Amino acid sequence: MRQLKLTIFALCVAVCFASCANPDKVHFQGIEGISLSGLSGMELTARIDNRSRHNIDVQRGRLILKDRGNEVAVIVLARNVVIPRRSDQSVMLPFNFVIANPVSLLSLPRKLKRGGDDITVSGDLTAKGGLLKKTYIIDETPLPKFLDKMGISGNDVTKYMNL
Repeated sequence: MRQLKLTIFALCVAVCFASCANPDKVHFQGIEGISLSGLSGMELTARIDNRSRHNIDVQRGRLILKDRGNEVAVIVLARNVVIPRRSDQSVMLPFNFVIANPVSLLSLPRKLKRGGDDITVSGDLTAKGGLLKKTYIIDETPLPKFLDKMGISGNDVTKYMNL
């Protein structure tokens, strides 16, 4: 479960940066809480600052986590999430996940400490801001590089893994 938190954290950051309205005006400020929802779901409460003039309707989000090419887990946004315009507030993000390889999932923290280059992330995100709708494709990327692109520092990862 703790290993999925890092990937979900990355998806939340991707949600913020994928605003069709104006990505520079949308900021992920942190995770406020996580609660399990059944056996395959999770509700994550994140603080998001949307200073754009459009509501952002995140319609679809999916991340695929792989270890040496083998699928470990798939994390999917369970339903549409609307991030209100000109707001700085907590937003509840519902996720469903499927663990394809529990053994690999348990070994991810150890591999991340060694660099994590064998762990990759890919996926897609569809968001609508105003009249524009856009799908962002996340090409298969090593997890450390993906986190760097999302602006997540080592301290953020450490803080998040301790939730």
